[in-house]
Amino acid sequence: MVRIAFDLVYRLFQWRYFDDGTAVAEAALAVVDGHGTTSDRGGLHTILGMALFGAGRRAEAVAATQESIRIYRELARDQPDAEPLVGRSLANLGIQEPDPERRRVAAEEAVSIGRRWARGDDPALPEVELAGALHNLSVALADLGRHSEAVAPAQEAMEIRRRQAQAAPGAFQRYFADLLIHLSAKLLEAGRPEDAVLRAAEGVDVFRQLAAEDLRAHEHALCDALARLGLAFVAGGRTEEARELHAQAMALAARLGENAEVTAVLTEITRALPPAAERGGLWHRIAKTRRGRRST
Repeated sequence: MVRIAFDLVYRLFQWRYFDDGTAVAEAALAVVDGHGTTSDRGGLHTILGMALFGAGRRAEAVAATQESIRIYRELARDQPDAEPLVGRSLANLGIQEPDPERRRVAAEEAVSIGRRWARGDDPALPEVELAGALHNLSVALADLGRHSEAVAPAQEAMEIRRRQAQAAPGAFQRYFADLLIHLSAKLLEAGRPEDAVLRAAEGVDVFRQLAAEDLRAHEHALCDALARLGLAFVAGGRTEEARELHAQAMALAARLGENAEVTAVLTEITRALPPAAERGGLWHRIAKTRRGRRST
């Protein structure tokens, strides 16, 4: 039952049905608490934290993830091979905590655990969440203004995901694409627009393939990837290519509805592309159309 609940919540998370995912995870926990194994309870608190975070309930997400860490640390005292589970939950905390310094501390511990459990010279093991920990460490460093330092963990995370995607086709492509787009953003923040274009272009290609297979699960991420590639083109002075990507991302964003992060990137591109006034007016009309849809 726990495995079914976990898989269902994960799928709901992918489809952005965060409230439904939260409800499923909470129902499963109500059944498991007091009866299930320690590992079951830890896993359900982990996935509950993810669903709550997606639903914007950040404080509750942090509490759920901290409970999973507590459970897994207790388990690892008796079963040392359970330590990678501690690392997985710490990696999640490394993105959920509101304070970037606390996120950095959690992510660094998760990275240390991941490195201890990576076997041989290949850290690309599914059960060792080193890539996710490195990704979240990169985000925390960037949020602390340490942009140059944020590139190396993002690069390492992306290479791990690449190896995982090659080793298990279909299982890790989404994670790989996410890391490509994240790395592009960190390269741009570090003042490397040409490298940012290369990584974002590869990420867009992967997301196009994923969206062709399951549009509902990947269209929001594709929209963000298009916007990120457009922003990299702008920074690199490739105006015509930026304009084309901007139009594609704008059209997709208008259909999908409000997304604060994508809106911010599109607005930045809008301001950079001439003629700014005309493009700003287009974005204003799209935003107005969205508001009208929600009010009916």
